[in-house]
Amino acid sequence: MSATDANVQAVGRERYGLDVASAEVLAFALHNTSVQMHRALMRSAFSAVVRDVMDCTSSINVKTPHGWETVAEMGPSLHAPVSGHVCNFVLEEYGEENLRKGDVLIHNDPWRGAVHQSDVSILRGVFVDGELTFVLESCSHLVDMGGPVAGGYPTGARYTFEENLRIPPSLLYAEDVPVRGMFNMLLESTRVPQLNLGDLRALYGSVVVGERLLEDLCAREGRDRVHRAALYALDAAEASMRAAIARVPDGDYSAEDVLDDDGVNAEPLLVKATVRIRRDRMELDFSGTERQAEGNSTTAWCDSSRGIIPVKMLLDPQSLYNGGALRPFEAVMPPGSLVLGLPPTSVSDHGSIGTRVTNVVMAALNKALPDEQAVACDAGNPMFLGLQGVDTRPGRGHAPFGTFVLPGASWGATSKNDGLGFSTILMTGGVVRSSVYEHVEREAPVIFWEHAFMIDSAGVGKLRGGVGVVVTVEALAPVEIACVADRIRVGSPGYGGGGRSMPTLALLVRKGADGVTPAPSWNGVTAVSDFSPVFGVFDEQGRPNPYDGQLGRGAIYEVSKFSRFMLEAGQVLRICAGGGAGWGDALEREPVRVLNDVLDEFVSPEAALADYGVVLAVADDGAVVVDEAATSRQRQRLAEERQRTGRETISCFRPWPLTGDDVERLRRPLAERVEELRARSA
Repeated sequence: MSATDANVQAVGRERYGLDVASAEVLAFALHNTSVQMHRALMRSAFSAVVRDVMDCTSSINVKTPHGWETVAEMGPSLHAPVSGHVCNFVLEEYGEENLRKGDVLIHNDPWRGAVHQSDVSILRGVFVDGELTFVLESCSHLVDMGGPVAGGYPTGARYTFEENLRIPPSLLYAEDVPVRGMFNMLLESTRVPQLNLGDLRALYGSVVVGERLLEDLCAREGRDRVHRAALYALDAAEASMRAAIARVPDGDYSAEDVLDDDGVNAEPLLVKATVRIRRDRMELDFSGTERQAEGNSTTAWCDSSRGIIPVKMLLDPQSLYNGGALRPFEAVMPPGSLVLGLPPTSVSDHGSIGTRVTNVVMAALNKALPDEQAVACDAGNPMFLGLQGVDTRPGRGHAPFGTFVLPGASWGATSKNDGLGFSTILMTGGVVRSSVYEHVEREAPVIFWEHAFMIDSAGVGKLRGGVGVVVTVEALAPVEIACVADRIRVGSPGYGGGGRSMPTLALLVRKGADGVTPAPSWNGVTAVSDFSPVFGVFDEQGRPNPYDGQLGRGAIYEVSKFSRFMLEAGQVLRICAGGGAGWGDALEREPVRVLNDVLDEFVSPEAALADYGVVLAVADDGAVVVDEAATSRQRQRLAEERQRTGRETISCFRPWPLTGDDVERLRRPLAERVEELRARSA
């Protein structure tokens, strides 16, 4: 053993009474317990939202001099920073002294730490040798908590009492006996009591699993040893985060971004963040952020904690997260602003503001880092699509239904590679998944015709952003739609000369000639003659056009957040979501990578020419190849033009087809289209 190793072991024994190896093993046992809790929750849940989407979290909290802190957590990163706060708020109000073995508390109040009122938390104390040693929390997004909109996004709501049921800390189980009155209220106030009952039982089962595993661990290793290992894990996470912050130059780094709207007003809302770094400490200051919205795009406070997500991912990605990583941070949140709404304002649309918080903090932190560590902006679009109503199809008994899907979005590019596509945005840490549509189709009278990559949706760059998605759904009976989208005015901003992603848009698509399937499309591109705009930016000819279009022209909505939109039986809704932003100058992207993107139908030949300056040709054997000489000339022309005009590149397929015949021409073999494009460009 080296002198350094011996010193580390001595410090470990002096501070924690454990050698470092034992502390690490026990700390990982705690983490593994949270993983087992999460798996039990996900596998036993009834709703697709938990079972498939994995919109759920399980965590273990331990008492320290700082209060209750999360020592282990498994689930989406959007929940991770608030679990310890939830534990402190709930136990302070309910009283630790009132908690008995087998008691399970429930709450969903955003001002007590819930993300929004559809994210329900349950807490269970673990008593070892008669002493409260751990508090377990499991949280999941229940499909329906009552109110006007299933899924918890009542767009247009102005006040919290226009939302779902709001439950203060209350007993759900008393000494492992269900509290009938609480269960009755939760089940009888919702559209899908069968799913809620299954999910509530799954939540209960997950904390029981955690309790048994922790009791077994403490029986084998001793309560005090396990508790000391928990303190070690928290201190180690703190030390790792402090060391990571200390490697960043001291300074104040600011960034701004906007939300498109709040679902009531069509005006953009400013979100500003200043990252202040002083040695091994960081302050996240949201001063300058817009006052709280009239609509529901405000957070009670907890979404502001999501500012730690990009910091953790950029500066300290390797170590396991726990509450110790929060210790080096302080937050400044102006009361009455978008990031600290005052009651009784509505705070249900946590996805929009939480997403933008991660975006602006990352943009600010990018200014402090060398280029090779910076990451371009993700899609910045939560893309929630809620479905509810009464199933009027024959034989369905007018059964109420309520469910939702998360079509997903994409990540921004990095200096190392293109952004991830067909994923979920940074706010969730990539843990939450898109829906399994066959399961959704069993729960609601809909059919999902496609969930696919959207061509020319990614921000261009030396490294391009993740490719966006197109989702097409048809109602088989009247379905009320709730939609939460953003980035419909202009796509996510690129980094270091990278381009913006495609703005998100929504369309009502007509049926095709067979009267059954939607009108023909090509990689998400539908002829103007075959759709009616729902929201987005469109030009005078009705084409999606981020350069010369106007927000809401000819569309049903000027806002991107709405609910109670009735999709009648046989109607088809298509959402085209933009991708992630690009990193670096697109004219420096390797031509062969552009060619591969064209072959994969991520990038059109038109965008390859106009945005990347890559000229394609058809070889003698019929293969599509890069014309190197013509590409060099084209890139020189584009570089001179961009220097002269300063025009920012925004992705979107162009020219968007006007008729079905135009779409059919897009579906021809690639070689034919390349030859035609060369002829037009000559």
